[in-house]
Amino acid sequence: MKGFALTHPGFLDTCAQELEELGAKARVEEDVVAFEAEPEDVIRIIYRAQAPMRFMLDGIHARCSTQEDVLSLVRQYDATAWLPGATTFKVDGIMEHLPRSDVTAAAGAVLQQKIKLKVDLSSPDLPFFLYVTKDHAYFGFDPVGDISKRSYKIFHAPSTIKGTLAYCFLRWAGYNGKGSLLDPCAGSGVIPIEAALFATHRSPRFFQKDTLRLTRYAPFPGLNEETVYAAEDAKIGPCPPIYSFDNQLPQVKATQKNAKIAGVDKALTCTKLDVEWLDIKLQKEEIGYLATQPPTDLKFYDELFYQAAFVLKAHGVIALLVRKENARIAAEKHGFSCSVRQSGEWLALRCEKK
Repeated sequence: MKGFALTHPGFLDTCAQELEELGAKARVEEDVVAFEAEPEDVIRIIYRAQAPMRFMLDGIHARCSTQEDVLSLVRQYDATAWLPGATTFKVDGIMEHLPRSDVTAAAGAVLQQKIKLKVDLSSPDLPFFLYVTKDHAYFGFDPVGDISKRSYKIFHAPSTIKGTLAYCFLRWAGYNGKGSLLDPCAGSGVIPIEAALFATHRSPRFFQKDTLRLTRYAPFPGLNEETVYAAEDAKIGPCPPIYSFDNQLPQVKATQKNAKIAGVDKALTCTKLDVEWLDIKLQKEEIGYLATQPPTDLKFYDELFYQAAFVLKAHGVIALLVRKENARIAAEKHGFSCSVRQSGEWLALRCEKK
C-alpha cells in the first residue's frame, strides 16, 4: 500500500525517518513524505507514529497551479478499492493559495461522478483529502483525519505547540529516547510528554484504539488490528530520566494532569523551579538533552545557557523552539555551536556543548 504523510514544514526528513523505523519504505518529496508499506504495517504506523499530521492512502499527485489542474488530478483517482460496503463520502482539504471550500466542493462533484456515492460532510463512510501547495496537489484516502491532535492536551499553557511539532523538534535535535532530558520551561508539558511517549514506545493513540477502526475499510482484508495494537503495546518499556520544570505552579500541575492522561505521568519528574536554580537542583553534567520552548527575553537566554553549561554532559545538546534567532548570541557566548531549522513561523535551534 502506498501513501503520503503530511507533517510540519522543515521536518519531512524526521517524519520519513520515523516511518522507516516503523516498517515503511519512505522518501521525502517536495511537500510530503511518500511511503510504501504492507497493510499490517500501515495499521502499525498509524497507531504509533508521532510525526505525521495526516495520512493519505493510495495517494496520487501532480504539478498543479490552477483549480482546473487540481480537478484534473481528482479525475484520475481510482477509488475502487475503498468502495465495497460504502454509501457516502466527502472531500476535505488544505489549500495554500486556492479557495478551500470552492475547490473541495468541486473536487467532490468530480469524484461523485466516478464513484456514485452520496455526499455526507458530517460522518462519511469514505473520507478523502486534497492537499494543494503552491506548485503541487496531492489526493488520497484519509483514514483517520487530523492526528496532530493529542487527547492528553486538556490543560493548556499560553503558546502551546502541537505534539507533532514537539516530537519532530526532539528527533531533529538528536533525542534518541535513551539519554536524560530536561525541559526547564515545560508549560503544559508537550515536549516532555512527547519525549516520554517516544522513549517508552507508547502510542500517542493508546487510549483511542476504538476510534481508529481501520479494518472496516476493504483494503485491510482479514487483518486483526487489535493484534497489531497488542504487539505494539507489548513493547512499552521503562523511561530514562525526564525532568519537566516550570516557574509557574499552575503549569506544573497542568503538565502532571496531561501526563497522566497520556499514561506517562510516572515517567516525568515535574517540579516548580526557576531556571537560575538548575545548578542547585541537578548534578553537574547530569543531563544529555535540554529541549524547551523558552521565553524570548535575551537576558533569560543568557541565564539558560549559563545553567546549561553546568548541567549538560560533555557534547550535550540544548534545543530551543523559538520565533527569533537571537538565542544564538547567548549560545555562542557560553561556548555552544548551533544549527538552525525553519518550520513555518518557528525556528528550531540545536546547540551543542563544545
